[in-house]
This record gives sequence, C-alpha cells and structure tokens, in this order.
Amino acid sequence: MEGNILEDSELRSTWEKYVKTRGQQEKNKLIIHYLPLVKATAARLSVSLPAHINIDDLISSGVFGLISAIERYKLDTGTKFKSFSNLRIYGSMLDELRNLDWVPRSIRSKSRQIQEAYNAVQQQKGRFALDSEVADFLGVTFEEFTEMINKTKIVTITSLDAKIYNHKSNNTGSFSDVVEDKKTFTAHFKLSKQETKEILVNAIEELSKQEKIVLTLYYFDELTLKEIGEVLSVTESRVSQIHSKAIHRLKARLNLSEVSDYATN
Repeated sequence: MEGNILEDSELRSTWEKYVKTRGQQEKNKLIIHYLPLVKATAARLSVSLPAHINIDDLISSGVFGLISAIERYKLDTGTKFKSFSNLRIYGSMLDELRNLDWVPRSIRSKSRQIQEAYNAVQQQKGRFALDSEVADFLGVTFEEFTEMINKTKIVTITSLDAKIYNHKSNNTGSFSDVVEDKKTFTAHFKLSKQETKEILVNAIEELSKQEKIVLTLYYFDELTLKEIGEVLSVTESRVSQIHSKAIHRLKARLNLSEVSDYATN
C-alpha cells in the first residue's frame, strides 16, 4: 500500500465490510482513498472560475458529495464508483457556487441572450449556426460577439437537484433521480435517453474538428483548459472560447430536436 491509497484487494474488502456494517472506520478509509477524485474535480472546475473563488471551498463541498456517493453506492450494480460519484461531487461543488451567487446578473443575462440567438438561428437554418450568423442576429459585429462569448464563458451551472421536465412522459424529476440506480430505469426512460444520446452524438459529429477535440479532451480525458491549450498550442482563453461556442451549439441543437419532436407527434 502507498500512503493512504488502498490496494485493489483491500479496497474491495473495505467496501464489502462497509456495506455490511456501515462502520465509520471503513467509511473514513473510503473517503481518504477517493479524495483525489474531489481534488481533481475542483482543479478542473476552478480554471474557469474567477480568482476570488477559493479552491479549498470547492474541495470541502465536494467531500460532502463524495460522502453522499459512498453512502448510496451499491457495490454490485456493475457501475464503477468513480462514474457514480463524479456527478455527486461535481453537483455539490456547483451547489456551493450557486449559494455564493458568484456570477453577476449581467453575465447571466448575456449568456441567455447568446443561447436564445443560437436557438433562433439554428431553428431557422435547420443546422448549426455560424458565429457570423449569430452575430448578425444579435445586431453586433463579429468582434463584439467574440467579446460577449469571452465574458460569458464561465461554466454553466446546473444542480443535480434542478428539476427537469420530460414532455413525452409528462412528468418531472431531477438529474439525481436518474443517476443513482440504473436498475430502476423504466423502458421509456431508456428509450428517451438513447434518443437523446443519438442526437447528441450526431450533433457532436457536426462540430468543427477543433471543437470536437476540446470537448473530448475536457469531458472524456478530463484535461483542464490549460492542459488542452498546451495540446492545441493555443491560449487557455481561446480553449475556453471554443468550449463555450461548442456548448451553445449543442444546446441549441438539442432544443431544435425537441421542437422537431413536437412537430411530428
């Protein structure tokens, strides 16, 4: 064993004992073992946040998410704990940021304005909107549009407990409802999730090569924006800008797909 990192056999044994006894000693061992997940998540999130946000506060809130994940995790579901816990750790950090109300209203307003413009243009065109088209829709120059993107490139915050509405099933729930236990998924939800996944995959394929690389490195390889900049030989600010535009395009494309659903049902 190296430091407080458990070996695979000891980790499995600790999990089994904790699930059976709910002992505090085993729980503490698991928290210490998985603490690097919290620190890594805080590091990735902090690069897109204002300098006055303390990374230690993010780590502290992330630990609560980790503890919640440990308490709720079912050992033999087939889901890796890292995958199960990531959303709860990240969600706890986002909830902490929301409580701080760290994003000015003017920035939130500009972000909504940009997203609405992407939605409108993509509904008109039936495809991804070009930056120049969105700028024209907003009545600003391309340089002014780029500056708007730069000002609103801070991470979009969505809580795991935020309510989501499924217009097909006509009911509401939360993101945390659908990530806890995969065995409870309904057939309808599985179908809806698969449809959304297919739409998203197709949408990503239509992004530019640079946008696809940025999203892949950030969300799948879990690199920070600074690290991605080093890979692409561009500045961290440029990577953040590419990321923001890609997310606006994808959100608008998913919205366009929902509109199409209404038209065909």
